[in-house]
Amino acid sequence: LLEKKGISRNWTDYLPIHESKIKEEIVFSLQSINDYLILFFRGQILVALCDGALLTVGFLLIGLNYAFLLGIVAGLLSIVPFLGVVISLVPALALAAIQFGDWLHPLLVLGVFGLVQLAEGLVISPKIMGDRVGLHPLTIIIAVMVGTTLLGGIIGGILAIPLTAALRVLMFRYVWKKR
Repeated sequence: LLEKKGISRNWTDYLPIHESKIKEEIVFSLQSINDYLILFFRGQILVALCDGALLTVGFLLIGLNYAFLLGIVAGLLSIVPFLGVVISLVPALALAAIQFGDWLHPLLVLGVFGLVQLAEGLVISPKIMGDRVGLHPLTIIIAVMVGTTLLGGIIGGILAIPLTAALRVLMFRYVWKKR
């Protein structure tokens, strides 16, 4: 951290390429991709905050004890797509089963998680990530579907949006030039 300013100013000196037009293009492309990745991760945190808030409201409506704690934990864990939801679902289901002693409330917890995940996947994430990264929401949905199919499961879903943003930078710079 002490060397952050020096590294951010001089990182291009460490590229193993002589000063030329090619080096300038590589530096520009890497800087643009880095900017998009920063925006992506900030957007991912905003989506996680929305998830946590919606889950907290849902748990409060059900009457679940520790609704705020469960919502905060679920929001923090939802930064990791898919896996975070599963990890945060287990304690919420266990608490609902123990607190109420019936099958209705654990099913309501599942319903809250399902509704929040549906809202995140179809509305919140495409809208926030689209606005932040500059991709159309439909592009994000298609990118995640293609990423999970081609790159395989969770890893493909996590990498889909940053890879699409990087591809967008390169396509706008080198393929779709204004003439």
